[in-house]
Amino acid sequence: MASEKHYVTLCDYRTTSSTQILRDAHQAALTSLAWSPTCEYQLVSGDDAGNVFLWDIRKGKTLLRFENDILWRTRKGGTATPQRSHDGSLKSLTYTPFGDQLVSVGGDKRIRLWDTYTGEV
Repeated sequence: MASEKHYVTLCDYRTTSSTQILRDAHQAALTSLAWSPTCEYQLVSGDDAGNVFLWDIRKGKTLLRFENDILWRTRKGGTATPQRSHDGSLKSLTYTPFGDQLVSVGGDKRIRLWDTYTGEV
């Protein structure tokens, strides 16, 4: 679900009450969100600036951050080889069936396939 807000709000669908807010990542409006098909506590979000964030909702922290042309590998700390996500907005995100890869589609008309553990393209 897209949102003009710059954060992800998780809600209990039965009560519609907010259960958690994932902040301090996006600097632009959210355009895409997808849950991991194999890991119930991981989701990925993308924004209008082309940034992609892989979240661990148990900790409320990002595991991988594809932003400003740099892949931030927060699972192991530090940075990895710069990887451009997309020029312009992110249009769609989805996981492959086994959850080991992520497909992103950008407004730059590029499709990227990412390894969800290493972040490599």
